[in-house]
Amino acid sequence: MLWLIIPGILILFCLLPLGIGAVYGKQGPKVYLIIWKVKIPLYPRKPKKPKKEKAPVKPSGNPPRQENKQEPVLSKGQKPTKEAKQEASPAKGNNPPEEAKQKEDAPWDFEKLKSLLHLLVPFLGDLRRKIRITRLQGYLLLAGGDPCDLAVNYGRAWAALGNLQALLNRAFVIKKQDLQVGCDFAGDNTLFYGRADITITLGRLLSLVLRYGWKLLKSTKMKKGGGVK
Repeated sequence: MLWLIIPGILILFCLLPLGIGAVYGKQGPKVYLIIWKVKIPLYPRKPKKPKKEKAPVKPSGNPPRQENKQEPVLSKGQKPTKEAKQEASPAKGNNPPEEAKQKEDAPWDFEKLKSLLHLLVPFLGDLRRKIRITRLQGYLLLAGGDPCDLAVNYGRAWAALGNLQALLNRAFVIKKQDLQVGCDFAGDNTLFYGRADITITLGRLLSLVLRYGWKLLKSTKMKKGGGVK
């Protein structure tokens, strides 16, 4: 039975959806991590409970005496000792050398950047085809003082929304979507509510990472000094 249970567990892990979601409403923006049906809030973070301050402990007995260290006074013609020079000179290692700064700011070879872009562009394309937008919601309630301008903006908003829906449906797989535009002639402020949940299964994510990670290793050769060719 064990040889049946282990493959079943691996298949379930590969089918596990992972993703990220965002909501904008009355309470402001919120971002959360999605693991199957569990939502873990990422932003805003919960305020930490203030720690209780401990009462200061009174020292017992007489406090230790502090010895006043006086700097040695040099007479005319007397040279400072090595210890005094070490104390006066700044500590080594605090300021990085100029050569290290120049190496960090040095430009990189553009050919190496092109090799990375040749992998990044198809990776993003495959990622776009494998992710799923499980929920897409958007409600725009227009308001204003002039009814004529409000009616014109209402028509423009629906036209822009139609073009946006066509682009989104061509680019992504959307399971549930609800995008609407409303008009409030008695209101003073325009209101908006939006929500988007984007997920990808763990198996698809691992396949992308392994596939393009192997291509990156094949296209790059390590030099003796550790550089990438």
